[in-house]
Amino acid sequence: MQSDYYTLNAGLTKTLAAANPGGVAFSRDGSLLACIDKSGALGVYSVISGSQVGSVASAHTGGKAALAFSPYGDSLATWGQDQKVVLWDAKSVAQMKVLATSGGKPGVIAYSGDGTRIACGGEDGDIRVFDVDSGAQVSTGKAHKGAVLAMAFEPTGTTIVSVGSDRNMVTSDAASGQTITTKFMPIKVKFDAKPEDEFQQIKSADCTPDGSIFAVGGYNLYRQLGGMPISFEFVVLYDRSGRRLVQIGDKTAVNTSRAVSITPDGKLVGTSAPDGKMRIWDVEHNQLCGQPTDQGNIAMTAATKSGGNYYFAIAGKSANLIGVTPIAAQAPAPDPDQSSKQGLSIQFASPTEVAPIVGSPSVEVSAVVTGLSGAPVYSVEIAGEKSQPATLQPSDNRDLVLAPAPAQAGAGQAAAVKETADTVRISQNLTLSEGPNRVKVTVQDGGRLVTAVKTICYVPQGDQLDKDKIYSNSYAIVIGINQYTASKNIPELHAAVADATDVAAALKSEYGFQNVTVLTDAQATHDRIMQEFNSLTDASKIKPNDRVVVFWSGHGQSVTTPEGGQIGFLLPSDAKVDFSNLDNIAPYRQTCIPMDELGRLAREIPAKHVLFLVDACFSGIAATSGSSLPQNTFGLVQEAYFDAKQIITASSQFEPAKEKDGHGYFTKALLQAFQDPAVDENKDGFVTASELYKYLVPKVQMMNSSQTPKLAKFSLGIGETLFFK
Repeated sequence: MQSDYYTLNAGLTKTLAAANPGGVAFSRDGSLLACIDKSGALGVYSVISGSQVGSVASAHTGGKAALAFSPYGDSLATWGQDQKVVLWDAKSVAQMKVLATSGGKPGVIAYSGDGTRIACGGEDGDIRVFDVDSGAQVSTGKAHKGAVLAMAFEPTGTTIVSVGSDRNMVTSDAASGQTITTKFMPIKVKFDAKPEDEFQQIKSADCTPDGSIFAVGGYNLYRQLGGMPISFEFVVLYDRSGRRLVQIGDKTAVNTSRAVSITPDGKLVGTSAPDGKMRIWDVEHNQLCGQPTDQGNIAMTAATKSGGNYYFAIAGKSANLIGVTPIAAQAPAPDPDQSSKQGLSIQFASPTEVAPIVGSPSVEVSAVVTGLSGAPVYSVEIAGEKSQPATLQPSDNRDLVLAPAPAQAGAGQAAAVKETADTVRISQNLTLSEGPNRVKVTVQDGGRLVTAVKTICYVPQGDQLDKDKIYSNSYAIVIGINQYTASKNIPELHAAVADATDVAAALKSEYGFQNVTVLTDAQATHDRIMQEFNSLTDASKIKPNDRVVVFWSGHGQSVTTPEGGQIGFLLPSDAKVDFSNLDNIAPYRQTCIPMDELGRLAREIPAKHVLFLVDACFSGIAATSGSSLPQNTFGLVQEAYFDAKQIITASSQFEPAKEKDGHGYFTKALLQAFQDPAVDENKDGFVTASELYKYLVPKVQMMNSSQTPKLAKFSLGIGETLFFK
């Protein structure tokens, strides 16, 4: 069945100027694609325009190579048959450093979340870890008896999860290389109503950047009664614990596992076959999105998300980009108006930095727009408190000569340069206000509308960070629920109300929160909680320079889907569910709050910093909808002024969260952190959410070794929610 939720987008599909490609990799933000051919030539391309931004004729001596961008896309690591691990500037492709000789044949390569270490998983089954700054090899360990096929650092950066051709999922200690756990994967698949059978061999694998989901492709043998054996190839998704999530495809998925790639959010999977055909799958609905034209002998694929669209890179007879667009209606019938937006895209060209900080209030901003077909209208605005939007009207001809911007605060002279028949570069000089300035560029071309947003921080040269300017206002919603009178078989809690009361008091007294709403027991109904959550999205109340903290102490539950997956829910006081029946999702959908709602809410709150603190069983499910983007890799100014939408949970997605002696273990550790100077790891007077998390993990595990707090981000922002006195 063809997916009604995603569609191939011909307007985004491109063939790159790369011959005989042998490896491809996307940057985490989806803006860049690196491709190395089998002669060793390396090129980096813009995903939006398809143009080459940098290249080097001989990165390695040839053959297969592994590639990976650093977490923020400023550098690129390659590992070649010459056994060298080389770091390159991601845009100029200038060589930055050669790390210690790796040994072994290249398989896969991965960065730690903070960008300080690189792991190389080889065809020999060894995983070698390198320190980026010194270039030294930190550890070597034999993880697999066969090739390492997919690998990622876990969010804490202390362990590595990998899948190998030996059908094992292995967790290794990054510092020592020692194996911590090995889980054999008896990968059962079902084909065309035949009995389940096992893979004979794993042929390919890929994983999300944080290693939360692995897509594994393998070869299955089914022997008909009295007949010849018939082979089938399938792809199955697993979480990092080895728990099976879903089998991709049905009988149409035969011969699809030569190369597998999964998008960072786990929503789409690309599969390829020896016959050169590639298929792109909608994971949630297990439907085929489309099948691009014959791509030749596909050696490798990669996947990313950028600007609301998805991209798959194919290393086949050529290097191709395949675009996939979500259908916004999310219903069996596509929204006809949405299809008109296909092909139009926008991306900032300057400033090029991920987190630009400038010492002058004057800056030129430019963006590249592709897929134009008419006479578009451009709008460039600064969303800071001291500036006004400036709307630019182009002439009616296709050369797009823009009129000067109106004389308003923050606006300067604008210009547009036509680069190709359907591509225009917009440039405008802007006057920034002190602090963060959220620059938004909007392009309307007929009925199509796209936007791009970038935060540029103006800090006068020589200025120190002023605590009084970091936040305009701080808001908190604090929830604690002991009693659940409307449900069956739900045990009463004893510490949740005390958790909420004490956390609210600490936020006020220790960190100066001015606006704290506390909901306990009968006050914390589904409708009241959602009313308070929705109030946080009110842009007339919550401003870009504000801070928002949401604390929850109460029951959480994991419910099994018909396909065997897990969905997490937070239970309000009036939840009408039965804990003895965890296979019926309907009551939870009707009366509880899905944990993935927290991620959606975080992204909709206009405050620059949002932090959820969730003390509930299985609360780590809420963190799985986020990502493990690196922590503390930028300076305090970036942490203070750039966006951060974060969550810290009391436990993993598989663990209950417990209480004792008047508080939940997680909340008890949290209250200790609010009082303990040791939580400020670098002693700079500011406690980041990452420092808070690092403090909480050992404290919680000392009280309950089977409870592991989790940290995740719901956005690509490189800021940090800060606590200071």
